[in-house]
Amino acid sequence: MPHPVSFFQIQGSDPRTLIKFYQKSFGWHGTPAADGGMMIAAEPGGIPGALGPSSDGSAHLAVYITVDNVTQHLARAKRAGARVAMEETRLPADLGSIGGIIDPAGNWVGLWAAPPPPPAAPTPKKFSKPPATTAPTTKATKATRATTKATKATRATKATRATKATRATKATRATRATTKATKTKTTAKATTKTSPRAKTKPAPRRTAGRKA
Repeated sequence: MPHPVSFFQIQGSDPRTLIKFYQKSFGWHGTPAADGGMMIAAEPGGIPGALGPSSDGSAHLAVYITVDNVTQHLARAKRAGARVAMEETRLPADLGSIGGIIDPAGNWVGLWAAPPPPPAAPTPKKFSKPPATTAPTTKATKATRATTKATKATRATKATRATKATRATKATRATRATTKATKTKTTAKATTKTSPRAKTKPAPRRTAGRKA
């Protein structure tokens, strides 16, 4: 059934007598209502309802049909031949809204719609990180950069000079060693030339004796 009966209401001129009757007869129990009646909670296999006084003191029995929109279904029932007995009325405590019709046989029938669902919580926005901002360059910053640059240049110059001095020292030492070795060779050659050579006396020749 697309639109089931979801609530019933039994009214009379004496709500206290009406409540005691249904309690003793069927064991119905509920919570006190503001109009002196009683609200009955749904049991397994049943629907909720209410017992209470009627507005004109006469007896009334009504059922409520669940709909998705009370106003729209009141108009739909009117087109089908019913008479609108109560326009859409919102219930307190966010219990939904109700309306009523008189069907072609003269029965009062109520309509009930559940309260609309609460609005969905907004999805938190994902904020992207703001772009990094470059701090403005001040005179002090420029001076610091210039000093740092000059210091680096000075260190590089000193390092270059030290390297050149080391290379020059090594070259000088090598030159001195080569010069010393050359002088040693020259001295050795001169000594060899000036030393007297041992003269070998020729052996005396023997002269053969002449015969007379």
